[in-house]
Amino acid sequence: MRIFILTALFIFNLSAKIIPTHSTIFVYHHVSNTTSKSTSINPKLFEKHLQYLTQNDYKIWPLEKILYQLKHKKDIPKKTVAITFDDAYKSIYTKAYAILKKYNAPFTVFIHTSAINNSNLYLTWEQLKKMQPLISYGSHSHHHDFLIRKEKDFIKKDLKKAHNILKEKLNYETKLFAYPFGESNKKIKEVLKELDYYALTQKSGSINKDFKKLEIPRFPLNNFYGKIQRFKSLLKMKPLKLENVKPIKRVFKEKELKTQSLNFTIKKTNDIAIQQLNCFDSIGKLLKKTIYEKKQEFKIQIKLPAWKMGRQKINCTISSKTLKDTFYWNSELFFIKSNENQWYNH
Repeated sequence: MRIFILTALFIFNLSAKIIPTHSTIFVYHHVSNTTSKSTSINPKLFEKHLQYLTQNDYKIWPLEKILYQLKHKKDIPKKTVAITFDDAYKSIYTKAYAILKKYNAPFTVFIHTSAINNSNLYLTWEQLKKMQPLISYGSHSHHHDFLIRKEKDFIKKDLKKAHNILKEKLNYETKLFAYPFGESNKKIKEVLKELDYYALTQKSGSINKDFKKLEIPRFPLNNFYGKIQRFKSLLKMKPLKLENVKPIKRVFKEKELKTQSLNFTIKKTNDIAIQQLNCFDSIGKLLKKTIYEKKQEFKIQIKLPAWKMGRQKINCTISSKTLKDTFYWNSELFFIKSNENQWYNH
């Protein structure tokens, strides 16, 4: 049986130059010209990404390999990335796979198991098998439901069902999970912790040895946000470590936002120019910040925008003092209900 266990993964050659660094994880959905532009990337543009990585000495590692190294506080080669896909759409096999094979690029597909063999939009079990050995598999739950709206018992049963189906159909046990719709809360994380999963979010950013096991960020790429110049810039983004982040609660009614702020601290370092900290909302609007300087750190307060119902995000960046065109990056997710306590529909 092919089993993914992070404590006993990979014996591999690390003869390449090893230095302390960060790694970037990218997430795609459709690789197609005919599906929704917001979740799709043109196959030609997708190949440009792979071509750029190859021509500029980037190493494309399996996601498990990166997490294993960082989990055990080991260094990884400079310029190391991982490629992931959410939802297991058919275009991964019909469009992306030939490109991935051309560049010998390993990749991870997060599968919501109820869709496989049940829709022309999604992969079949046979197609998932045919992409070995480049492919590895992660769980995207069974039903791909809005899990933050569910009780803990439902969440646990759903995740276990997906795990068992992947084991039965692919002879593969995974400890990787991607949150459906990027939504997470305390209940979901408690279940994931109990099941010993690593969880990938829709928070954007890169990772290093300080990564949080249940909040692993990825940069989403599509036709709007995957242009080659932006792709190049994302590769330079370094993790911005926020500490003492509040509020812990991330679900609010619209009217509650008037009194809410995102608060966090950033430790002082020689490479961070704190006055160049900028935070933006989901549509790129610059948010007002207040900075309080302390002996060893900066305390930051960002007033939450007057968001409407839906999934929202705050991205914060700080330019590096020493590296040209390089920024530290972190994002935080919020989930907004109506004043009548109604959820958004999609």
